[in-house]
Amino acid sequence: MAKGQPLSFLDHHLKVGNSLLGASLSALGHYSKSQSKGKTKNNQGLFDLKKDFEVTVQHVLERYSRIESSDSKYREDVDEKKYWLDEIQSSLGPYKELCDYHIWACSDSNTSYLEYNEKLKEFSPQSFNWSGPSFFHWELEFPEVILHRKGFDVVITNPPYIGESGHKEIFREIKKGDLRKYYQGKMDLFYFFFNLALNLGTKESVIALITTNYYLTSTGAKKLRLDLNKRSIIKQIINFNI
Repeated sequence: MAKGQPLSFLDHHLKVGNSLLGASLSALGHYSKSQSKGKTKNNQGLFDLKKDFEVTVQHVLERYSRIESSDSKYREDVDEKKYWLDEIQSSLGPYKELCDYHIWACSDSNTSYLEYNEKLKEFSPQSFNWSGPSFFHWELEFPEVILHRKGFDVVITNPPYIGESGHKEIFREIKKGDLRKYYQGKMDLFYFFFNLALNLGTKESVIALITTNYYLTSTGAKKLRLDLNKRSIIKQIINFNI
């Protein structure tokens, strides 16, 4: 760090939340409860709900570009970047809240399909207000990466190793979000991180995980192995358990 200069501005890269529990933009309008009740899934997506979302994304990407390209030599530079980041958060806030509502409505609530669909139809970023639980929506947390560049080039993770036995409440929470389709009984929590990494990367991404090795043979990892076979090319496995 140069003497008399502020630290580099990294606030836009640092995020806090449950990375496994969130909604993708393509899930908006797909009322998951209806699948078990014979309802037809709505093909409405967030980009189709309101065209002003496209305008918002362009504005957000322009602000991210300014943050990335501008210097942080002086305190005034950092303050300006904070201002731009606040603009980004304010612009995306209503859409994050709509995603929060989607997860809540499709899991914990008694919201009907008609109520859910009407809520989305009436959505306006100027008037939407959500005071319920909040979740972590990757596309809206890192739009400059996922919406603009279509994913991360590198994903590295050392996930927690937690079996379902004795921890069913943790898995019950994860099943509220988009990763529910990768769930199967007797699995381990770290399996979800493989699936998530594949979701977040591009087709050319390099993904590295530090995990236990029982996912290679465990009956509870069948879905994971199928996903790895379908969506990845395994370059190397280093087994330290010798």
